[in-house]
Amino acid sequence: MQYRCFLPLTLFLAVVLWSTDVGRAQTTTDTSMASTLAQHAALDELCSIGRVRLGIYGGYTRANLYGDELDFMFASQEASWLPSFHAGLCVYSELQELFWLRHELFVNGRGALVQLRDSVQGLYSSALTSYYLDFAPISLTLHISGLQAYLGPYISALLTATLQRKKSDGSIVLDESIFGDASNNESESRYLQKLDAGFYAGIEYAFPFGLTLGVRYIHGLIDIVQFANSYTLNHPKDDAIRIYNHAVMASIGYRF
Repeated sequence: MQYRCFLPLTLFLAVVLWSTDVGRAQTTTDTSMASTLAQHAALDELCSIGRVRLGIYGGYTRANLYGDELDFMFASQEASWLPSFHAGLCVYSELQELFWLRHELFVNGRGALVQLRDSVQGLYSSALTSYYLDFAPISLTLHISGLQAYLGPYISALLTATLQRKKSDGSIVLDESIFGDASNNESESRYLQKLDAGFYAGIEYAFPFGLTLGVRYIHGLIDIVQFANSYTLNHPKDDAIRIYNHAVMASIGYRF
């Protein structure tokens, strides 16, 4: 009989202990879920700062040449702006809210309207048209509410080049020898260097829906005319021909 009296009490204590264990488990589960959510929120915040984004763009290029020796290559020191175009890709690295990096690869037109002279046509205007593959490895970028200001170096590889010439009947032909080849030792004509380098700077604004608008200036620092054989040819000019590229670009694009 005494054992029968203790049976209900034993069952009651077992229920109480079980309920306590369930409550503790529920509390532990809630705490774990809260901790997991907090970790995901912190990770999302880090990813939003350190993420990489891709952009595409294209637009109008206005190119020209500058330097003290344009008249060494052409018939006059004067050169005018030449319209062209560009298109490329940009990778954005968001290091901090205000500090980004840009990495770009684009095809860009360069050149200028220059003066040529011959015995038949006399002095006339000609378009020197060239296209480069430009690589801008890293540009320091200040980012404020969609507006970016950036500055960085670039290196370019010449893809193609032509120079307009007039025939005796006045028709225009495109002279591709300005691009150069291995058989040209510069004794009769000179041609363009295959590499260019310099710096560029610009601003860009990105709308919330992804559209971007930007302008930039490109300033070449490498003389663009090949004249490596001046010593071999005993030419009185024994240094580089000081002619350089520069251009202004206006772009429209999309940032993903």
